[in-house]
Amino acid sequence: MLAWAAVGLAAAMGGCAGEDEGVASISGQSDTVTVDGERQRATAEAMARCLTDASVDARTRELEDGPRQLEVLPADDGPLWQLCWVDGCTLGGGQGLPADDVRATVMRFEELGSGRDPVGSAAGDIHWLIVDAVDRTDAWNSCASATGYSRPTFHEDPTAELQRKTRIAAAGAQWAACARENGFSDTRDPDPPVADNWETTPSATLPGDITSEQLRALLATCPAFDTTARAAADLALTQDPGLTDDEYWRIAGENPSISFDIPCAEESGDGCGDADLSKEMGLYQVLEEDQNRYLQQLNASHIPASPDN
Repeated sequence: MLAWAAVGLAAAMGGCAGEDEGVASISGQSDTVTVDGERQRATAEAMARCLTDASVDARTRELEDGPRQLEVLPADDGPLWQLCWVDGCTLGGGQGLPADDVRATVMRFEELGSGRDPVGSAAGDIHWLIVDAVDRTDAWNSCASATGYSRPTFHEDPTAELQRKTRIAAAGAQWAACARENGFSDTRDPDPPVADNWETTPSATLPGDITSEQLRALLATCPAFDTTARAAADLALTQDPGLTDDEYWRIAGENPSISFDIPCAEESGDGCGDADLSKEMGLYQVLEEDQNRYLQQLNASHIPASPDN
């Protein structure tokens, strides 16, 4: 069962806002981890440039994992894209596309990529890269081979992870109680949080037969995204670029993670028909509407959002 959080799993795994990347020194020798981090950064930046030169507009995103690491992804302000690894897919781009167009395009992505085998560690263990319904896996493979780029690994500090998941679970339990009070008595509380390097997120679970219209009405009564708190956090970040990730989210507040009881939609979606997948995707898009409206307003005002967005 997939889950959505207004903070986003990618946000939970993203970099902090502005901590110093110190260079440790022992007996006068620079920390080799820092050197490795600089090498990884240069490789990721070369990978992004190579993809852009191949007409796949790409960007880097910073992960915090000891030394700063950069993950390469297609640009979010371009056409709809899907990058699939062995352990899951990332979807981005296509801002402003109607929901029906997004669903139709993603279905096409699945058709294009379904026959592919994993391409191996030299290409970062991807299954496929599809941009604007065009298979660009070969471009990724070629650039990965030329630059030596491989997907960075993320390892969250277990204590910090559990603290944040505990806050997300509390927000989810409060939201689930509101949903039960407003006509959805079968809404389940989140499972207890566990430190598993963000393999799971404690989520409130709505019944799978909820419609998009019912969900939109429920969110009007039980909001899942606090615009006021997020605006306060983003303002604090502009005033103090050194704000840490934990400080940012303590101001913004943790939003609930929400999933739907659609049994066939376990991670891979195996066993789901097109109707099931289309419905699930539509529900998650409804969950994202308030956050997307806020981010569009933020972009229009030229105020930088959290680096995780």
